[in-house]
Amino acid sequence: MVAILRSLAGILVLALLPAGSLSGEQDCLLLNGNIRKVTEKSLRQRAVRTMSPSIPAGFGSIDGIIPVTVVVDSEGAVKCAHGDPNSHPVLKKYCEEAALQWRFKPLLISGKAVSTTGLITFHLKR
Repeated sequence: MVAILRSLAGILVLALLPAGSLSGEQDCLLLNGNIRKVTEKSLRQRAVRTMSPSIPAGFGSIDGIIPVTVVVDSEGAVKCAHGDPNSHPVLKKYCEEAALQWRFKPLLISGKAVSTTGLITFHLKR
């Protein structure tokens, strides 16, 4: 399995791992090895379904930004989402769950759909 992992320095790292070896983290499967990094603007322009985080009303007032790195497969489905480790852990979880529900038009390179990785920034204010 090819997995995308975030290092302690916040750098995305490609790794070859046995299936199921991420213990507790969602496996970030890539169905092909051709992955392209794209800008947030490019991701948002290709979005066909977006979802805002569902944060319970009892959470209180919120004012913050949660950046989430996503891996999108060649069919446009988000395969994994990892929020910034410096973000509030509960808000990060809600943003990751929302990002997993996004869908995109596939990115075509030379007529072939490719997997992509990029950033979705959630601006939270309530």
